[in-house]
Amino acid sequence: MSTTDSRAKILCVDDDHGQRLLLSFLLERQGLEVRTAGDGQEGVAIALEWGPDLILMDLMMPGMDGFQAAQALRADPRTADIPVLALTAYGEEKMQARAKSVGINGFVLKTILPADLLDTLREYIPSLK
Repeated sequence: MSTTDSRAKILCVDDDHGQRLLLSFLLERQGLEVRTAGDGQEGVAIALEWGPDLILMDLMMPGMDGFQAAQALRADPRTADIPVLALTAYGEEKMQARAKSVGINGFVLKTILPADLLDTLREYIPSLK
């Protein structure tokens, strides 16, 4: 976490512009610093430059999808330890197994309630109130 700003930094990567806006709105209202990316490649670039505390990553995106992006993040020592939560509309076991195999830490359904989303984020960022 940044030493100049005590707010937790969350990167939201999703090809759906509306989803990015919704997540930004919800998380910023909780005092979190949020940046967004529209695809996996942009998400990896922002993560490397910005160093977020947690990444919410859509799995199904054109170009570099969330699986590929998670692999790239895990392969770089600067981002290898950042928690990555799959942001998905799917709860299928097969997809979850594939996601875990590339280093994704957990899952957040896109239909999650805001309070439940914050509870999930607190599991990975203890400093969140």
